[in-house]
Amino acid sequence: SNSVDVGAHRGAVLRELLRRAPRGVHYAVEPLPEQAAYLRARFPAARVLQYALGEAAGEASFYHVVERPTRSGLRRVEYPSPDEPVVPIAVAVARLDALVPPELPISLLKIDVEGAEYGVLAGAEALIRRHRPVVVFEHGLFSPRYYGVPTAQIYRLLAGDYGLRVSTMARWLAGEPPLDAAGFEGAVNAGGYYYIAYS
Repeated sequence: SNSVDVGAHRGAVLRELLRRAPRGVHYAVEPLPEQAAYLRARFPAARVLQYALGEAAGEASFYHVVERPTRSGLRRVEYPSPDEPVVPIAVAVARLDALVPPELPISLLKIDVEGAEYGVLAGAEALIRRHRPVVVFEHGLFSPRYYGVPTAQIYRLLAGDYGLRVSTMARWLAGEPPLDAAGFEGAVNAGGYYYIAYS
């Protein structure tokens, strides 16, 4: 199986992907230069792509939260500590569809991008429509509001446009039915954060 780990950080998920599918092709997408360099050194079998992902290619400011890099993102948000050191850096932005060869079947797409998940999903339209991967993604109440993307819009893209079923990880593992739009919004409003979309 082949996979794409978007927001790979230090490779916690990537490590499992490589272990469980050692003959697959695995992409790690990480915009922070020091994290991308770490991934290249630590996981030579992975294809590390130093980009932020979005709906369109270009260049953007990426807000590096120095002491908590997992909170970094394409928007500056309110951080738990008001004096959190944040350094904007210029990063290349790409559509995932332009980075992964169309003939390579992707089985799993993992997304952890601090609220920018809609842009990643919109920029992966051809990949998702063609290969129907399982999509594991984070989505919460806090960060997406800085991107102007309501929860309902995420659901419409996944379920309406792409024809995927959306669920929580716990429901999916238990074999329970997927969520409808109201159920997804209710799960997010209740503080849920980890979701799965699947054919």
